[in-house]
Amino acid sequence: TPAAPPPPPPGLSDADLTSLMDKVPPARQQSTTQAPNQAAGGAAGMELPSGEPLVKRKLGILNFLEGARLPPREILLLLVVAACDPYDAVSKRGEELQKKLCSTDGTRPAVNLEQEEGVLKDAFTLFHGNASGVTLNTAVPEGQRVQPASPAVRSRL
Repeated sequence: TPAAPPPPPPGLSDADLTSLMDKVPPARQQSTTQAPNQAAGGAAGMELPSGEPLVKRKLGILNFLEGARLPPREILLLLVVAACDPYDAVSKRGEELQKKLCSTDGTRPAVNLEQEEGVLKDAFTLFHGNASGVTLNTAVPEGQRVQPASPAVRSRL
Protein backbone atom coordinates (compact mmCIF):
# COMPACT_ATOMS: atom_id res chain seq x y z
CA THR A 1 0.00 0.00 0.00
CA PRO A 2 1.32 3.47 -0.81
CA ALA A 3 2.14 5.75 2.08
CA ALA A 4 -0.48 8.31 2.97
CA PRO A 5 0.36 11.79 1.69
CA PRO A 6 1.52 14.26 4.33
CA PRO A 7 -1.03 16.80 5.58
CA PRO A 8 -1.32 20.11 3.70
CA PRO A 9 0.60 23.14 4.97
CA PRO A 10 -0.76 24.98 8.02
CA GLY A 11 -3.89 26.98 7.30
CA LEU A 12 -4.80 25.01 4.15
CA SER A 13 -7.06 22.07 3.43
CA ASP A 14 -6.40 19.23 0.96
CA ALA A 15 -8.86 20.86 -1.44
CA ASP A 16 -7.07 24.24 -1.16
CA LEU A 17 -3.70 22.63 -1.93
CA THR A 18 -5.07 20.73 -4.92
CA SER A 19 -6.74 23.90 -6.23
CA LEU A 20 -3.50 25.87 -5.92
CA MET A 21 -1.42 23.15 -7.53
CA ASP A 22 -3.83 22.81 -10.45
CA LYS A 23 -2.94 26.42 -11.29
CA VAL A 24 0.82 25.75 -11.56
CA PRO A 25 1.81 26.08 -15.25
CA PRO A 26 2.51 22.78 -17.06
CA ALA A 27 6.03 23.99 -17.88
CA ARG A 28 6.86 23.58 -14.18
CA GLN A 29 5.92 19.90 -14.15
CA GLN A 30 8.59 17.27 -13.69
CA SER A 31 8.38 14.00 -15.54
CA THR A 32 10.58 11.55 -13.66
CA THR A 33 11.64 12.49 -10.14
CA GLN A 34 10.02 14.30 -7.30
CA ALA A 35 11.87 17.37 -6.07
CA PRO A 36 12.05 18.16 -2.33
CA ASN A 37 9.84 21.21 -2.79
CA GLN A 38 7.08 19.31 -4.54
CA ALA A 39 3.53 19.25 -3.28
CA ALA A 40 2.02 16.11 -1.90
CA GLY A 41 -1.36 14.58 -2.44
CA GLY A 42 -3.26 15.04 -5.68
CA ALA A 43 -0.65 17.37 -7.12
CA ALA A 44 2.03 14.78 -7.85
CA GLY A 45 4.46 15.87 -10.53
CA MET A 46 4.00 19.58 -9.88
CA GLU A 47 6.92 21.62 -8.64
CA LEU A 48 6.20 24.39 -6.18
CA PRO A 49 7.68 27.79 -7.03
CA SER A 50 10.48 28.89 -4.73
CA GLY A 51 13.01 31.67 -4.28
CA GLU A 52 12.70 34.85 -6.31
CA PRO A 53 9.73 33.69 -8.46
CA LEU A 54 7.76 32.87 -5.31
CA VAL A 55 8.55 36.25 -3.73
CA LYS A 56 7.46 38.04 -6.92
CA ARG A 57 4.23 36.06 -7.02
CA LYS A 58 3.43 36.79 -3.36
CA LEU A 59 4.20 40.51 -3.78
CA GLY A 60 2.02 40.57 -6.89
CA ILE A 61 -0.87 39.12 -4.91
CA LEU A 62 -0.39 41.71 -2.15
CA ASN A 63 -0.26 44.55 -4.70
CA PHE A 64 -3.45 43.22 -6.28
CA LEU A 65 -5.16 43.18 -2.89
CA GLU A 66 -4.18 46.80 -2.36
CA GLY A 67 -5.44 47.89 -5.77
CA ALA A 68 -8.66 45.86 -5.65
CA ARG A 69 -10.07 48.07 -2.88
CA LEU A 70 -11.67 45.12 -1.13
CA PRO A 71 -13.36 45.68 2.24
CA PRO A 72 -10.79 45.43 5.07
CA ARG A 73 -12.67 42.52 6.69
CA GLU A 74 -12.14 40.47 3.50
CA ILE A 75 -8.35 40.85 3.44
CA LEU A 76 -7.43 41.18 7.11
CA LEU A 77 -6.46 37.53 7.65
CA LEU A 78 -4.59 37.38 4.33
CA LEU A 79 -2.48 40.34 5.42
CA VAL A 80 -1.87 38.81 8.86
CA VAL A 81 -0.53 35.68 7.18
CA ALA A 82 1.55 37.74 4.73
CA ALA A 83 3.08 39.67 7.63
CA CYS A 84 4.37 36.34 9.00
CA ASP A 85 5.97 35.23 5.73
CA PRO A 86 9.56 34.00 5.96
CA TYR A 87 10.58 36.22 3.02
CA ASP A 88 11.45 39.66 4.37
CA ALA A 89 10.07 41.61 1.40
CA VAL A 90 6.71 39.85 1.66
CA SER A 91 6.42 40.24 5.43
CA LYS A 92 7.28 43.95 5.28
CA ARG A 93 4.71 44.51 2.51
CA GLY A 94 2.11 42.52 4.46
CA GLU A 95 2.68 44.59 7.59
CA GLU A 96 2.61 47.83 5.58
CA LEU A 97 -0.70 46.94 3.92
CA GLN A 98 -2.16 45.72 7.20
CA LYS A 99 -1.42 49.10 8.80
CA LYS A 100 -2.59 51.03 5.74
CA LEU A 101 -5.77 49.13 4.83
CA CYS A 102 -6.88 47.57 8.13
CA SER A 103 -5.56 50.02 10.69
CA THR A 104 -7.29 50.14 14.01
CA ASP A 105 -8.05 53.76 14.71
CA GLY A 106 -9.25 53.95 18.30
CA THR A 107 -12.46 55.75 17.40
CA ARG A 108 -13.25 54.09 14.05
CA PRO A 109 -11.50 50.75 13.47
CA ALA A 110 -11.47 49.58 9.84
CA VAL A 111 -12.51 46.12 11.01
CA ASN A 112 -14.79 45.96 14.02
CA LEU A 113 -14.31 42.41 15.23
CA GLU A 114 -17.42 42.57 17.39
CA GLN A 115 -19.77 43.59 14.59
CA GLU A 116 -18.25 42.12 11.41
CA GLU A 117 -19.93 38.81 10.74
CA GLY A 118 -17.58 35.91 10.17
CA VAL A 119 -14.24 37.58 10.92
CA LEU A 120 -13.85 36.04 14.37
CA LYS A 121 -15.06 32.65 13.12
CA ASP A 122 -12.52 32.73 10.26
CA ALA A 123 -9.75 33.81 12.63
CA PHE A 124 -10.66 31.02 15.05
CA THR A 125 -10.62 28.45 12.23
CA LEU A 126 -7.27 29.77 11.00
CA PHE A 127 -5.82 29.64 14.52
CA HIS A 128 -7.11 26.21 15.57
CA GLY A 129 -7.97 24.57 12.27
CA ASN A 130 -10.83 22.11 12.06
CA ALA A 131 -9.07 18.94 10.96
CA SER A 132 -8.39 17.14 14.25
CA GLY A 133 -8.60 17.16 18.02
CA VAL A 134 -11.21 19.14 19.90
CA THR A 135 -11.77 21.46 16.92
CA LEU A 136 -12.59 18.58 14.53
CA ASN A 137 -15.59 19.64 12.47
CA THR A 138 -17.25 16.55 11.04
CA ALA A 139 -19.74 18.74 9.16
CA VAL A 140 -16.88 19.85 6.87
CA PRO A 141 -15.93 17.23 4.24
CA GLU A 142 -12.60 15.58 5.05
CA GLY A 143 -10.76 17.09 2.06
CA GLN A 144 -11.82 20.61 3.03
CA ARG A 145 -10.73 20.52 6.67
CA VAL A 146 -8.08 23.12 7.49
CA GLN A 147 -4.87 22.48 9.41
CA PRO A 148 -4.04 24.86 12.29
CA ALA A 149 -1.94 27.91 11.39
CA SER A 150 1.80 28.02 11.92
CA PRO A 151 3.15 29.24 15.29
CA ALA A 152 4.16 32.60 13.74
CA VAL A 153 0.62 33.26 12.45
CA ARG A 154 -0.91 32.08 15.73
CA SER A 155 1.23 34.51 17.74
CA ARG A 156 0.26 37.40 15.45
CA LEU A 157 -3.44 36.59 15.72
